[in-house]
Order: sequence, then structure tokens, then C-alpha cells
Amino acid sequence: MQRPIDTLGIYQERPEVCQDVPGTFRIRPWDVPVNCCDRRRIEGWYYRLYLSLIFRIFTCCFMGCADFIFLLQRVKQYLEKPVIQINLMLMKTDFVEIFQTIRATLQPYATLGFSNRVNSETVYELWSDKNVVIEGRKRTEVFFASVVIQKNHVGFYYMPVYAEPEMKTVFDPKLLKLLKGKSCFHIKKLDDELLSMIESALAEGYKLYKEKDWVA
Repeated sequence: MQRPIDTLGIYQERPEVCQDVPGTFRIRPWDVPVNCCDRRRIEGWYYRLYLSLIFRIFTCCFMGCADFIFLLQRVKQYLEKPVIQINLMLMKTDFVEIFQTIRATLQPYATLGFSNRVNSETVYELWSDKNVVIEGRKRTEVFFASVVIQKNHVGFYYMPVYAEPEMKTVFDPKLLKLLKGKSCFHIKKLDDELLSMIESALAEGYKLYKEKDWVA
């Protein structure tokens, strides 16, 4: 499996790289790592550029000095501003990596009133230990969310969507189609877009629990 671009130290090695658009960054083609999936495309682009420049140089030899100066100016532009946009929406398919990413998203809530009942390499759970009354029944705990590595998927269990079904209306269709049953999302692939949806869902769920006074 190829390593994601953003783990190869580009930001550390090239501090001048500037973030323009969320999910993308600008980088000179010769800085792209050798194992980048776009390397062949970039090399092909430069190969065509070099052939074009060689052709123009020979053409300008027969056209005069003015055209040759114009060509040099174009060459300078190519060398100074060869910038491409590389999409960082890298898809994660390894279940362990997906689990660790979602767990890292859940962990900050352990400092916001929830306790991590289970914290292993395959399961992570968040519970509220507050005494509450839900639908007339007294409870000493309320489940919030968890992530579990299953055989064929990574399960993201999210109780707020069960407690308040209307929350589905604020979810993106891409996330909703992963909902199997009443509160479990089956995740087999994870990219930055889907992770952002999960983060938003957790924030909305935490807000709901605070409004209902289900978490300290």
C-alpha cells in the first residue's frame, strides 16, 4: 500500500508550501515523492513540455531574435511557476487504520463528560455516567458512541441518531447510506470527507446530550 502524501514530510521539508484549498495544497512537481501515484502523470507532463521547448528553440533559430527572447520568457515562466494541485482526499481501506482514525476523533470527548469504558486495539466506547431519566425510566448511564473492528467492516455506533431519529435530516446522504439498523454505520472506506461528516455528527450528538442534560 502506498503511503499517503501527507505522511511523507512534505510540510516539514517544504515550509513554503502553502495551503490554498481545504484538501489540496500547492507543490512544485519535482518535490512530489517518488512513490506518489501522480508521479508518472507529472513526468509525462514535463516530458511533453521539454519536447515542446526543444521544438520551439529550433523554430526560433529560423525566426529571429525577437521570437527567441519571447521563448526565453515563456521558459522562465514554466520554470518559476510549475504548480499543480494534488488532491489529499486519500481513501483509507485498512480496517485498523480506519478504526484508529475514528477513535482519535472520539477521544477528545472523554474530557467533555464521557468516560471511555473500553479502550483497546479493536474497541473504543464512550458512556455518560450521569444519573438521568429517559422516557420515564431512571438510568445510571447513557451510551454515546463507539467504534469497533468487525469482520467485514468497521462499526461506528452512534446513539444520538437512535435517541433522536430527526437527526438524520442533518446528515449527508453519503453518511446516511452507511447506516445499517438504527444506530450502526458500516464503514469499509474512509476519506477526509466522510471523516468530516463523522466529526460533525459527533458535535451535533454532544450538543443534543447537553440539551437533554444527559452528560455532565
